[in-house]
Amino acid sequence: MKHLFIFLLALGIGSCIQEPKRVPPPFVLDREELLSDEEEELLYSLCAKHEQGTGNEILILTTPDLGDSDTALVYATRVGQVMGVGKTDKNNGVVILLSKGKKQVAIAEGLGLEKILSEDITSALVDTLMLPKASNGEYYEVMKGTAVAITGFLEGK
Repeated sequence: MKHLFIFLLALGIGSCIQEPKRVPPPFVLDREELLSDEEEELLYSLCAKHEQGTGNEILILTTPDLGDSDTALVYATRVGQVMGVGKTDKNNGVVILLSKGKKQVAIAEGLGLEKILSEDITSALVDTLMLPKASNGEYYEVMKGTAVAITGFLEGK
């Protein structure tokens, strides 16, 4: 049932992200259908455990397109803002995005996390983890490895 709700929500995002929709975080939206149900559940559990322990919210998103955005980072930032990823008063959301269709990846963090999850860290994760694994078709490993690294940084591990 949860996956049906997430699927229906993913369909509602659309290519332009027109209407803000707040959904209960943490969550996984596999719009490109790159992940098995088991992989989605494992990622969901990882994000849920992190959110319960820290209050930080993570969205793991695969998408075939970037709407009218030029880059994955711009799209990830817009999705995070429109969907309300992160607590409003803390701005503590993270969007991990992979677009197989556009051959782009990105990590967008809320302003409340930039001191811990700096641009240097996210760039290193993109360059050393996300891009190499994505180019090899290891999509679950991209998302899991990135989520584990990010939760580790945010939890001080």
